[in-house]
Amino acid sequence: MSRWSTVSTSVGNPISSGFGQRDADLQALLRSPGGATPEALESIAVAKQIPYWTCTLPIYGPEKVVRAKMEYVQERFAAIAGSTFTQTDLFRIPLSPEQLERAHKVDFGVPNLSTFSIGAAAR
Repeated sequence: MSRWSTVSTSVGNPISSGFGQRDADLQALLRSPGGATPEALESIAVAKQIPYWTCTLPIYGPEKVVRAKMEYVQERFAAIAGSTFTQTDLFRIPLSPEQLERAHKVDFGVPNLSTFSIGAAAR
């Protein structure tokens, strides 16, 4: 088993998160003349306690280094009012087939077309 580890943190917006397709208030705002302003989108996000934006930060290295980097990233994001931090799975490389199914494949060098599904409507 390798000593290398990775973890991803996430920082999206309510439209691309899937929430936008399910929320009637957001859909009404998006259909309004002129569409939604950034301020209106942020207002809905704050009122409904959902992330207005997200960011995924893959962190690689030995487990102790990964954990130290995650602690540092969490401290830095804490300076942003209202920010939250979510830790995902900590993986050891090489990944098992089951782990690879749960992982963001390109973070592990596995090419795929998942990026092109961003913003695609669920049908």
